[in-house]
Amino acid sequence: MRALTLMLASVLALMAAVSASAEDGTKPRADKNDEPPARTDRFGAPLPRDALVRLGVARFRVEGGVTSIAFSPDGKLLAGGDTDGSVYLWEAATGKVIHQLDAGERGATVIFSPDGKSVWTRCWSGEVRHWEVASGKLHVSFQRRANECHNVEQLLPAPDGARLIVVGDSNWQIQVRNGIHADSYVMGHELPELSIDLLEASSGKVVKQLAKNDPETVFSDAALSPDGKLLAVAIRAYKAPRKLLRLIDSANGEVVREIKGEGEGWYLSVAFSHDGKTLALGSKDEITLVDVSTGKLVDRLKDKMSTVAFVGFSPDGKTLISRSHDRKVRVWDLAAKKVVRRSDANAGEIEGYEEGHRLSLLPNRQGDAGEYDEVFYKSNTTALSPDGKTVAVGMACPRR
Repeated sequence: MRALTLMLASVLALMAAVSASAEDGTKPRADKNDEPPARTDRFGAPLPRDALVRLGVARFRVEGGVTSIAFSPDGKLLAGGDTDGSVYLWEAATGKVIHQLDAGERGATVIFSPDGKSVWTRCWSGEVRHWEVASGKLHVSFQRRANECHNVEQLLPAPDGARLIVVGDSNWQIQVRNGIHADSYVMGHELPELSIDLLEASSGKVVKQLAKNDPETVFSDAALSPDGKLLAVAIRAYKAPRKLLRLIDSANGEVVREIKGEGEGWYLSVAFSHDGKTLALGSKDEITLVDVSTGKLVDRLKDKMSTVAFVGFSPDGKTLISRSHDRKVRVWDLAAKKVVRRSDANAGEIEGYEEGHRLSLLPNRQGDAGEYDEVFYKSNTTALSPDGKTVAVGMACPRR
C-alpha cells in the first residue's frame, strides 16, 4: 500500500482478544446482540477486527504506487490512479472513498470533466474510459493506440465537454547519460510517432490531428487555456534541449505563436493563469512567466531547485505553486518574486527515484557506480485545489 505523501503511513497497533473458556473447556457462543460496535479511528474509518487503535491514517491510500491525481472543479473530490489499474474517488476533506473504479489495466491517468460530473481515465494499454462521478458507472470506453513501450497520453477535456484533446507523452523513454544531453538515448528502439489529437468525447473518434512531433522531439507538457481556445505545448528536443513552446489553436491545430526562452534546458511544465493572460513555464532552476497575447517575457522566478515538474496558479494570480526534482513544493509570491514557503515532498520514496525524475547508477569497469542515467518527465501526481489552498502530492515509487 502507498499513501499520498505528506501523510504518514498507517500503522496498526493490534491486540488479540482472548475469550475466557467455559468451565467445561468450550468457548461460549457470542450473542450477536452482545457484540460491541465496530471500532473506528479518529477520522471515522473502520479498524480491522481486533485492532484497538490506528497510529497514522488510512486515508488517501491506493494499491501499488500513485500514477496520477486530480481535484474536481469544485475542490470537493480528489481522484487518484494507481499502478494496479484502479482509480479512487475520495472526499477531499475527509479521505472517504466514494468509488473505486476499474481503469482496465495498470498506470491510470485521471482527469475530471470541466463540470465535475464525470471523470476520464486512460491506462497504459491505451484504453480510455469515461465515468459518471455520482454513480461510478461507466459511460464510454474506447481504445487508443498503444505501442510496445506503453507510452502515456495526457487528457485535456474541452470546456464544453464535447471534445477531448489527447497529447502523446514519451518523456520517460529518454535516458540522459551522465547529465550530458548530447549523449542521450531512447530506451527501447526509437521515439514513437507522437500526435496531439482532437477527439469526439462520446466515441473517441479523431476529429482532427492538431500536431505531430518533430524528429527527435517529444511533447514535454501541455495545458489548455481556460476558454479552451488555445493549447500551450512545450517541445523537448532531447539531443539538444532548447526552451520552446507553441501556442496552438485547439480547433484547427494552427500555430498561433512560438515562445522561445534563453538558457539551457527545456520547458517541462506548463500552466495558464485563471484569467488566461499569463503562462508559467517550468525549467531547470527557473520558472518563466510569459504574456499569452504577445509571447513576451513578464518575469523570471529563480531558485536552486533542479527541473520544475509542476506549476499552478492561485485563482487571484498572486501566488504560484511549483514542484521540482529536488523533492520540494514551493509557494511563490509573484509580486515579491520570492519563495515564501518550501515543503518536502516524496520524503518516503527511495533514493534516486521521485515522481517525474529517476536516476539509475551504472557500474563502471572497476565495479563502482561511476556513471548514471537520468529520466525527466512532468509530475502527474501533483494537483492544486481550485481555491489554491491545498496541494496534493502522490507517491509514485515502485513497491519495495
